[in-house]
Amino acid sequence: MPQIDNPDMQNFHLASNGFSRWVETMEQGGTIHGNIREFPESERDVLNAQDIKSILVVPIFVGQKWWGFMGFDDCLAEREWFVTEIDALKTAAGTLGAAVQRKQTEEAVQQRARELQTLYETSMDVNSQASLDTLLSSIVERAASLLDSNSGGLYLMEPHGQSLKLVVGHNFPKEYIGIELMLGEGLSGQVAQSGKPINLEDYQTWPGRASVYKNTLFRRTMGVPLKVKDKVI
Repeated sequence: MPQIDNPDMQNFHLASNGFSRWVETMEQGGTIHGNIREFPESERDVLNAQDIKSILVVPIFVGQKWWGFMGFDDCLAEREWFVTEIDALKTAAGTLGAAVQRKQTEEAVQQRARELQTLYETSMDVNSQASLDTLLSSIVERAASLLDSNSGGLYLMEPHGQSLKLVVGHNFPKEYIGIELMLGEGLSGQVAQSGKPINLEDYQTWPGRASVYKNTLFRRTMGVPLKVKDKVI
């Protein structure tokens, strides 16, 4: 039976499910092949549940990084995998890995072009905008567009240097403008205090989130310090 929609096979963590041998072998460029009855017990339980009698798996590398693997099963009978079959699958995996690398390179070039265009447009804004508020809003909007983000904000340090205030909000509720965070409070407070970027997978589950934002819909979130001569402003 097809296993593509089997929920047990989605987000399947190899190492924690008894497939550490696969990880160690394929990270080194090796193959996994043979009859399932000869495999370790932890692997047999999973593969037998899919009625697999014999399997051939080879790694896919993108550059020097192990990116994934591809394989073939025999669910009807045990079989010997010949060298020619293994080599053919390795060639297919190599072709796929090269194609993925080429695609990633193309995307990286396109992203760099977008970044340079955004920097150019921002520099033009710096020279043309009479209002600092308008300039800051333009910068945040361009950055959000560059990152394909649906919202963004910009904080400035208060003169006393102990807190920062949200002065620009792109797609933020209006009542958020003017919110103040103490140094070390929330994502922005920690970025301002450390002077280093912070990238979160999910702000909602992050224990350091600011209480003022506890009911927001922020998920993946990134904060980057704004510096002048190494001083966070």
